[in-house]
Amino acid sequence: MKFCSECGTELSESTAFCSNCGKEVGSSTNQQGEKPTTNGANRQSQTNDGIGVFIKKHKQLLSIGLGVALVILAGYFTLSFINSSERFVNGVVEAIEEDDYESLVGTMYFSDTEEEISKNEIEIYIDYIKENANHLDQVKRGLQEQAEMIEQEHAISQDFSSYAEEMYLVKREGFLKDSYQIHVIPSYITVESTMDGLILSNESEEELHTFSTHESTFEVGPTVRGFHQFTFTYEGEWMQLEEEREHYIAGKAEHISPQFDVDYVTFKTDFPMEYEGKLLVDGTEVKEPVFNEQMGPFLLDEQSTVQYDVDFPWGTMSTGEQPIDAATVSLNFELHQAFADQLAEALQNHYETILTSYETRDFILMEGMNAGLRDSYEYDYESMYRAFDRSDEWYSGLHYKDFQIYSRLTNFGKDDQGEWFVVVPVAEDKMVINSYDQPDASELEDYRKNHTFYQLNFRDDEWVVVDDVPRFGFTSEKETYDYTYDGEVRLLEKEETPEEDVEKVVQVSVGKYIEHLVEAVNAGDYSIVSPYILSGSDLEKDQQSLVERLHEAGTTEELVSSEVLSVKEDGDSWKVDTKEEVTIHYDSGESETNSYEWTYTVVEEDGDYLLSTIE
Repeated sequence: MKFCSECGTELSESTAFCSNCGKEVGSSTNQQGEKPTTNGANRQSQTNDGIGVFIKKHKQLLSIGLGVALVILAGYFTLSFINSSERFVNGVVEAIEEDDYESLVGTMYFSDTEEEISKNEIEIYIDYIKENANHLDQVKRGLQEQAEMIEQEHAISQDFSSYAEEMYLVKREGFLKDSYQIHVIPSYITVESTMDGLILSNESEEELHTFSTHESTFEVGPTVRGFHQFTFTYEGEWMQLEEEREHYIAGKAEHISPQFDVDYVTFKTDFPMEYEGKLLVDGTEVKEPVFNEQMGPFLLDEQSTVQYDVDFPWGTMSTGEQPIDAATVSLNFELHQAFADQLAEALQNHYETILTSYETRDFILMEGMNAGLRDSYEYDYESMYRAFDRSDEWYSGLHYKDFQIYSRLTNFGKDDQGEWFVVVPVAEDKMVINSYDQPDASELEDYRKNHTFYQLNFRDDEWVVVDDVPRFGFTSEKETYDYTYDGEVRLLEKEETPEEDVEKVVQVSVGKYIEHLVEAVNAGDYSIVSPYILSGSDLEKDQQSLVERLHEAGTTEELVSSEVLSVKEDGDSWKVDTKEEVTIHYDSGESETNSYEWTYTVVEEDGDYLLSTIE
């Protein structure tokens, strides 16, 4: 056993230096194995030995410290390499090139709010960057240049916010570790709408805003540049709308609005609303509609339509389905087939009235017309008759043939007397003959087209022509309802009638009576046949009753043939025997043809030969 002479530490036999103080202990070992004691004789020696131990001990500590320092330094350089701006930028560029959106989450932020950009918006933004190869190269080059500047001396506080148009690099300093971010300059979208209740949603079906006023805007942002999907939806009382809108954002500020061409609409009517009507918008009935003031909103294109139907005493009238394509929609009725047939019947009666008035020179038949129209006809026909008065021989003729009623009513409503009226364009074929010579066949077919606007009034449950309305220009409508007037040509001849020809005149009068009686029955108008019947006679009473009775029953007649068998003078009158074949059409749809033989009494009154009785 031996001990260190310096500090007394127990040592093994083979130990040359003390493990505690470093003193060489080989020469001072107590052979007896006892712990050595320190005495004055060797104090100097011990002092010299202690200095050596001190030097050795501090060399050892210096070596250990140097090693630790080298380790720390190596770690610093390793962290600096791992955490360098260049390495960060390279990673970002690589993720962009490989569409690795997940790796970019947590690295990209909006520059103004420092809000983290979502993965979905990162994808939109990267697609926007990569849309153009030059743009992608510019972004990569810009980030790499900024990274190099950060690595340079005094570049730690470098502010790159004004360095790039769209994105820039930001360094965040830490105690041991710095961090980096990509700051993206955001875009803001101003959405404008005038629709109260319009809902704005994004591509994630998230409702962003509901417009609550007629004049409203909403700002979407911050967001990235690129393609964004927006949805506009509206559900109102009159319509439901939806528009998916893809908008390309390429700047810091954008403005968009839905493409719905909507507005509040005024449905304009110019007639009294005294009968039950039905307003349909897009095929759906509008409850308690409002007229002549705003209602809506409505879609102002051909996707939305309006139709107005009204039940009048003469039948249902309709505007037909028409687009809502203006802020004011005039509800003008269409002329449908059933209504056109009613007006055509009125025109047939009108032509028959004026032809009979012309033929008989009895203008009292036109008393139902307005004074202006009646005076116009009377003036024209009296002018034609003056030629008879001045000439010994004269031929005058008048007739109407084909006529067309145009499909659009020009006017409709109530007149000053409270009668419902319509104004309708009519094109009619009219023939007028005035000649010294008897007209040939070609002249009897020489019809001229006459355009006029007839006013018809609803009177005593039927339409009657009361006026023609002067207007500048004629209608541009092309659709017409076509009809033909079948009454005979009224051709008057001014010739002196010899006594021996009286029987011929009587025969003609009876023939005209037969034809006009059928027309009177069909029209329900006794005045058509009255010019050939003696006023106050028994025949007048009988035929007035016949015309009224058959017309009310819905019965019409068709003259198949007629023949005067004989004319015999009987004192101051003539007896005329006839044979007539007539087809009768009943209201039930059935028909029958009958033959009749009659004997008429004809008398002369003021130069006219009139029928007084029938047997």
